[in-house]
Amino acid sequence: MKIIYDDSMNEKAYRLSLLGSTEKEIADFLDIALSTLSDWKRRHPQFKEALSQGKLDADSKVAEALFKRAIGYSHEDTDIRVVDGQIIKTPIEKHYPPETNAAIFWLKNRTRHSERPWLDISRNEISGPNGQAIKSANLSRLIMNQLTNDELALLEKLAIEAETTPELESDSEPNEWPSE
Repeated sequence: MKIIYDDSMNEKAYRLSLLGSTEKEIADFLDIALSTLSDWKRRHPQFKEALSQGKLDADSKVAEALFKRAIGYSHEDTDIRVVDGQIIKTPIEKHYPPETNAAIFWLKNRTRHSERPWLDISRNEISGPNGQAIKSANLSRLIMNQLTNDELALLEKLAIEAETTPELESDSEPNEWPSE
């Protein structure tokens, strides 16, 4: 049986989008092919708007809730207790402190497309000529070529000393040179 578009599809599309359903899941729910859903989006602007608005409304609610958790918030509530067989309702204000993980998540996602995204990782890249990778042998040669003759002589002296320095004895303290 072929499903024909009617205006009731807009509300269904909105609610399914609001729930986070993918377009494939919406097509399955409506018992139509994904290509039909795409066709309806092209032919019926109100259907396309319902899909978009559902996604936007859901994302906005989640972003607002995440933001509240990131900065902390308060709200009025009612404490209900039974005292001496009587139900006692007391208006209270509940406080929720800022949550670090929510703040980090908010900042990472809020700034991911900015010129200076908020990251907890720092990345540094060293590249060779024309942005190409540096081979380790080339890196050693590159560093050696930049040293002065005095620096090369000192490096050679240190290498010779390292070869002739006795190993630490097993009962020595860490970082302690053996006594001569």
